[in-house]
Amino acid sequence: MRQQIVDGIPSHERGLNIKLMSGGIRDVEFIVQTLQLLHGPTRTELRTGNTLDGLAQISRLGLLDQLQIDNLEAGYRFFRLVEHRLQMMHQLKTHTVPESAEELALLARRVRCGPMKDFDPDAFLTTLSRHLGNIRTISERFFAGEAVDPNVALLTLAEDDARAGEILEQHGIGDPGRAMRVLHGMAYGSFPRLLERSARKAFEELLPLVLSEVGRMGDPVQALIHLAEISAAGKNESAFYTTLVDSAPVRDLVLGIAGFSSILTRRICNQIETLDALVRTEDEASFREQFGEITEWDRFNADLARKGGNAARDRQQRQRDWFDRARLHAFALAYRARFQSSNLGCMRAWITERQVSLALDSVLESAPGVALFVLGSYAVDEPQMSSDLDLIVVTDGADIPAVTDGVQLINRWFTEGNILKLDFRLRGEGASAPLVQDVSFYRSYFENRISLWERIALSKCRAWWGSGQTQDAFTEALRSCVAKPFRKSELHSLAEMRSRLGALAPKKFNVWDTKRVEGGRYDVEYFTAIGMAACATDAPDFFSATTTGRLDHLARNGLISEAESELCRRALEVFSTVEYLMELQSFVHPGSIEKHEYLSRYLDRSFEYLEIDAAEGVERLLVGERAKVRGVYDRVMTALSAD
Repeated sequence: MRQQIVDGIPSHERGLNIKLMSGGIRDVEFIVQTLQLLHGPTRTELRTGNTLDGLAQISRLGLLDQLQIDNLEAGYRFFRLVEHRLQMMHQLKTHTVPESAEELALLARRVRCGPMKDFDPDAFLTTLSRHLGNIRTISERFFAGEAVDPNVALLTLAEDDARAGEILEQHGIGDPGRAMRVLHGMAYGSFPRLLERSARKAFEELLPLVLSEVGRMGDPVQALIHLAEISAAGKNESAFYTTLVDSAPVRDLVLGIAGFSSILTRRICNQIETLDALVRTEDEASFREQFGEITEWDRFNADLARKGGNAARDRQQRQRDWFDRARLHAFALAYRARFQSSNLGCMRAWITERQVSLALDSVLESAPGVALFVLGSYAVDEPQMSSDLDLIVVTDGADIPAVTDGVQLINRWFTEGNILKLDFRLRGEGASAPLVQDVSFYRSYFENRISLWERIALSKCRAWWGSGQTQDAFTEALRSCVAKPFRKSELHSLAEMRSRLGALAPKKFNVWDTKRVEGGRYDVEYFTAIGMAACATDAPDFFSATTTGRLDHLARNGLISEAESELCRRALEVFSTVEYLMELQSFVHPGSIEKHEYLSRYLDRSFEYLEIDAAEGVERLLVGERAKVRGVYDRVMTALSAD
């Protein structure tokens, strides 16, 4: 009977009709009338033409679960209020909810002026969608004779229902209002795009799996929000939810992205089709195999870059997409290893080197005697997500103006296209000097004008591209300057420089600073660079050795003990994990006690979820690790100054 009525209405209007749409007024009335037909002959109190009175009698007789009755009554009251406000707006008998944003905003304001005084106009569509979804679910199960699933019971609770808060709290999820709004949206969709029954049923199966995982993450509600964004990106929630239920590896990876990174959530939403490939990337070898082949559209096209326009912007977008995919795959590997054994930095450096080298091949392939050197974290395969790419371009007999034009073109392409940030400020004489300089200039510069801090910075310098002869000539000149012991007066000056860097650390909440503060990364950077210079004769990989390799080299040469090497390595692992977790969520240094406390809770929960030992909390762990590093730094600097 209901279907016959519905079929008589045009499909477009039926979809927006508050009476006839699935989960609307008619569904409530049909449930009440069905129970009246079934039980009315013996229960005269059910014989009423008022739907709300009928629900009250159904409740008294126990013919439906009370939670179902509560939802039917709340939805019915809400729909009737919307219906009345619609008719006031249009001054005619209508039941059709408008589609335009302006009319919806007007309707929301009018509904707010009704009995629901605390109703927020911004939540109008969310509330409408929730009531429609609840009643659709109740109606379908009622007429199919199906029992109410416990997971459905949670979804049918209002966001301010105390019972919802209790259930979510049991799973470790606070802020039930926000959490329930997200869960309702994932289960039911958002008006007018409401999800079909298959999607709702799949989500009911997925719900307990999701709650048990996100409840242990750093910010459970944020994880749910990100998960909702990812599920909506594919436009096929039913298939997505089913995949997450059926495949534990896919579910683990998706929840990892949602739970740990706002940045990667945006990236996977933009490239949702890459999810299958992400799961198939099982180790670093498969990562390199997938990204080792650069397709033609990934290659740098110098003519296209010079012309600019839409074609160039399209090429830049595709290269950004390529980098985003690579970063997602690197995260997938690191996440499976819980950020403790996967070489993230090495993979980041490798994909970056490939793209920059291809660009140089295209622009400077006819310019012999040119070499590119990378400095800092990229030189030792330890870059973070936000690390700049510090570069030096050196020539030996090449046409410097022509090479400069090519380098400037590449710099504009990568930087303005938001693909990579290239930084050439560490070249000799700094940012005011020519962009490209020859080896003879650097020989003179290294002999006469290089500063102490540059010797520390240039201790990490690796050739990435270009003429082997030019690379050897520059490296020889650099080694003669950098790979030699510092004098006592120079060590005192370096200690003062390091102290000044420490003074730049945040004054408040500096527990989260892992670089400049005493005992941070810069302590390790300084004493390993100084130590390598003191025993450089047997260090063939002086410029490209990783920090771990440098620590091992110092231990072999007796500058530090094996125990000191190990504790510094452990501290760096802790620093890297904290830095990466903060980078993934775009967290900045907290400027208030509230943000400090949030960050502390987030990291404590995240470390626990990742099963990383921080029994007394991440704050205390960081303080303890920094104290150990500072102890090694002080001892090494004292020992070298005394020699």
